[in-house]
Amino acid sequence: MVRSLDSIRDMATPPPEDLALHPRIPVLPNTMGAAPAGSPAGPIDQGDVEMDAPAEGIDPLIDPALQNHDTANALATLQNAANQTVRRSLTQYLDPLVASYRLRNEARIALKRFLEADSGEQVAMTFALLLRVTQSVDEMTAAARDLWEVNERLEVEITKYGIRIILSPYLDAYHRGNESPLPKLTAVIKQKRWGLSPTVEDDDDGKWDKVMAVTRGVITQKKSEVKKLLPAQIGQSYDLQEVQDASEGIALKKGKDIISLCEALLKIGSKKIPAGTNINVTPQLCMRVAFLRMVHFEHGRLELYWKHVDSELIKWRQKANYKDVNFTFYMRQIYNRDRALFPTERSVDQNEPTASQAEIDNALRTNNVAAMQVVDALAGDD
Repeated sequence: MVRSLDSIRDMATPPPEDLALHPRIPVLPNTMGAAPAGSPAGPIDQGDVEMDAPAEGIDPLIDPALQNHDTANALATLQNAANQTVRRSLTQYLDPLVASYRLRNEARIALKRFLEADSGEQVAMTFALLLRVTQSVDEMTAAARDLWEVNERLEVEITKYGIRIILSPYLDAYHRGNESPLPKLTAVIKQKRWGLSPTVEDDDDGKWDKVMAVTRGVITQKKSEVKKLLPAQIGQSYDLQEVQDASEGIALKKGKDIISLCEALLKIGSKKIPAGTNINVTPQLCMRVAFLRMVHFEHGRLELYWKHVDSELIKWRQKANYKDVNFTFYMRQIYNRDRALFPTERSVDQNEPTASQAEIDNALRTNNVAAMQVVDALAGDD
């Protein structure tokens, strides 16, 4: 019978003291870290002022019509007359403004009303107009929020990077948590943006919610497709009973070899991304996929398969004493075991990751997306 995960882990060959890996296979890093642990002239002296002779009386220049009113009423009447003069003066601009700004009749009436109003009323009218403008902006923003959707090109980029993350050998977790695919893809979107506003996450326009809805859907769908492909690849499914009954190291009759399986996994985004995800089948990728298939032997039929994957990753990191070189040594043993169960003459030891693939691997390995180039507008494929 093929050994269990616990048995494989317990009997795994310890790494030698002078461990030297294949020169073309980079060490898979342990990104989980170590184990938990006044007036200038002055006043005038009245004594210095000579008193002139009394001046002759001067008749005040007041309209005779006002001589029968008290002073307050006279001043008020004068002020009103002055205001009327100012308003009549302002209305001379009415027709030129209407012509210059091509105002409609309704707007002309409103402007005339404003020019004829007194100053206090003009202030109130101005404030009311500002409120109306604000209200209109809110209405238009709400309409734009309802109409805006994630366009096809942006969805393609989200899908492309989501697949690269899920298939990266440097991903620390698959089920949930800050190291799982969703937070990692979210960080990539915020960095690269693809034409989105730099403040898209905080903008009150509803766009970010729609972007995140697409992002969650991509991660959920692609993880499901990966899980389905591990046991069944186009009619070449491995037989679980055969796996359970087979002797260790004996090749199984059904199932794809690891390289063919990786090639099948690279096609999971072909419907959305006809040009492909720009990923090469590398030794590192084969090691990670072999690990996923090994966990699938025991937990693939369970709903929480990805939770078991995370649990097994933690156990193997603990066995490696959280050392990258030791962890890689154990992953290569799992890879070699998979090649024994599903033999192939093909080799990928000379294959290197693409630039796009390395971009994601580096971001996951360093837990930093700052090196990723911002894309101000969507153009061609990368």
